[in-house]
Amino acid sequence: MEKVAEREGVPSTELHPPLHSAVDTDALDAICRTADTDRGRPTIEFEYEGYTVRIANGSEITIEEPSPLVEPDREFA
Repeated sequence: MEKVAEREGVPSTELHPPLHSAVDTDALDAICRTADTDRGRPTIEFEYEGYTVRIANGSEITIEEPSPLVEPDREFA
């Protein structure tokens, strides 16, 4: 996934696991190709490398940055 690799500052070949190992890319492609265009294409959302990836209208891809981890306040004795 080029957009995630770009955000991470690495070539896409360095992302682990590769996208096709983390997500069924054939199924994503089939959903985007065969969705009923009269009713609109579905928005597909999944997590990859800590990012939320959203595909809208079969081709509009957005990447949401991971949320920073927030540690709960803890008291240690």
